[in-house]
Amino acid sequence: MSVKHGLLAILAAGDDYGYRLRGEYDRRTGQAGALNVGQAYATLDRLERDELVERGAVDDQGHVFYRITDAGQAVLDGWWATPVTTGASRDELPGKVSLAASLADVDTLGVIAVQRAWTLDALRQLDAELAALAPTPQGDVAWIGLQARRTRSIAELEWLDTTAARLAVRDPAFPAGTDMPRRGRPANRTTASATAPGA
Repeated sequence: MSVKHGLLAILAAGDDYGYRLRGEYDRRTGQAGALNVGQAYATLDRLERDELVERGAVDDQGHVFYRITDAGQAVLDGWWATPVTTGASRDELPGKVSLAASLADVDTLGVIAVQRAWTLDALRQLDAELAALAPTPQGDVAWIGLQARRTRSIAELEWLDTTAARLAVRDPAFPAGTDMPRRGRPANRTTASATAPGA
């Protein structure tokens, strides 16, 4: 799943620092592989460079808190409204829906509806391509790949419908963790005198 968008989504719920953001990403996406803390900080550096996040307060332990900017929120809103296409990693869709479901202010059923509409349209296009195949050896070979994509699309629609039905009954959103791991990239000495969040 997109680490960039995942971190923006978590920061949209409140300011946080890199090491704890890494933990929140893992908790909220249900990914099998944990996000490396170095990757989290490298992504934060790029987000800051692109003015999608900015540095905020530094707490008394030296943790630099980041906050999402208006530009970052616009990028995030666009991501929520965009379906995961076949060119994306197959793990992106379940990670994206898991992240949305874990955050209280995200319209998860809307995210699912956008994806469902895209997948249904892709399925219709595949059906048209399959119907147009000529009964030739080349047509038979083309059928193999098209039918595989069609089968995956049907499975994705079933998963989306099952997930939407479950989320309509039970909201899995949960608050940010309250633990404050000591680990994390320390602030520069020039920013260490800033006040902690909420101070």
